[in-house]
Amino acid sequence: MNDIRPINKGFEDFKLLPYLQSLNKPINDQLIFEIDVKKNDYIYLPPNKDNFIYEIITGAVKLGGYSDDGDSFVYEVLPHNEFFGNLKYLNGIFNEYAKALIDCKIRLYDLDFLKT
Repeated sequence: MNDIRPINKGFEDFKLLPYLQSLNKPINDQLIFEIDVKKNDYIYLPPNKDNFIYEIITGAVKLGGYSDDGDSFVYEVLPHNEFFGNLKYLNGIFNEYAKALIDCKIRLYDLDFLKT
């Protein structure tokens, strides 16, 4: 009989930073760093040109956008341990914002470093 298990089996406890540190590649505070974001402060606003992937260490983040009329809406709320950001692949047609729902600690990973 086949061993059927969830696709993410074995990944639920995966921690990205310890894994990257285990690779013994040089990491400096421009490649990976953490920021504290207070409740209701923006992490980024459109047009977001940063080259980062964001990880929620503590707190919760709401992701939203703007309608053609300029009205703001929320389409997702992310808890800690979730990743978000890097919308460059959408060719600038997506106007997302990220805002702290509560006080947060966010880890930023430089996308070029992460790709290598």
